[in-house]
Amino acid sequence: MNKRVSMKDIATELNITVDAVCKALHDSPRISKKTKDMVNQKAKELGYIKNYSASTLKTGRTNFIAVFINSFLNPYFAVVTTKLLQQLKKKGFIGILCFCDKHVLTASYLQQVFTNNCEAVISLVEPNEEVINILSDSNVELYVLGIRIQNDKVNYVVSDDYEGGRLVAKEFKKGQYKKAMFITDSLSGTSDIREKGFLDELKEVGNDRVFVLKDNPETDMSKEVIKMIARENIDFIFCFSDYLANKVRRWILSFDNVIYKRIKIVGYDYIYHYSDSYDEISSVGYSIKDLCNTALDDFILKRDNKISIENKIKKVIPFKYYNVEQSK
Repeated sequence: MNKRVSMKDIATELNITVDAVCKALHDSPRISKKTKDMVNQKAKELGYIKNYSASTLKTGRTNFIAVFINSFLNPYFAVVTTKLLQQLKKKGFIGILCFCDKHVLTASYLQQVFTNNCEAVISLVEPNEEVINILSDSNVELYVLGIRIQNDKVNYVVSDDYEGGRLVAKEFKKGQYKKAMFITDSLSGTSDIREKGFLDELKEVGNDRVFVLKDNPETDMSKEVIKMIARENIDFIFCFSDYLANKVRRWILSFDNVIYKRIKIVGYDYIYHYSDSYDEISSVGYSIKDLCNTALDDFILKRDNKISIENKIKKVIPFKYYNVEQSK
């Protein structure tokens, strides 16, 4: 087995002190840029790997942050997780990606948090009360992205889902469409809020012109969606997410291209802006970078004791409607 490269090995190669190597690797302002570049280059050549355990003992910090998702198939999770891991790296943290195969984050998934001594948890999955209490009692900050959690122990960063739903409804009224439908395959409170905003704005339209179809993610909704569209002559569909909106789009296209041409489909999250491989679709969107950085910047301030950990952020970031001409 090859011996692990140490700071002493780098110092010997460069004929400088171990202290100088240590300062250079930790980007100390007391070391010149020339020396830092030289040390980092030599460390790379020799295959030096930072000893995070030793660093933790010295500083009391691991710089590890657990990131929870529950799907690798949903492009929303892929986009947000990629952006989040990029921003974590820029800010000097290491993201530990954790997979939860449920729609609710439960205590059984927290092992990686404590095994890696993570300083914080950022979750795209709704946590239950037990998880919230365990992390709070352990002084591990919890940030939930995209889900409004009504608990004083939790930080959250969201778009205004209610107003987003209303904004889509206003597009329905402005376009003089005849019948609208809200479709969701999510069991989350976020879905409920978007639905409520949409329906509240359409109260004046009348129940005979507005329909709702909801089920869980494991159910194939395609036949039911097509049946309702054909039966009720739906011409405007608001989907809980862009992921669902694109599935609905494919279902309709595979059934009848004529029906597809008369229907406006709107999603939520503006995912196509972040991925060239994703179909463009009208959507309510916001800055995913701002979503991630709002949480990270708050944690840094708390870790540096510039604000109290008792101050939990409940942040709503700006959003807007992005219209896309539907391809025929």
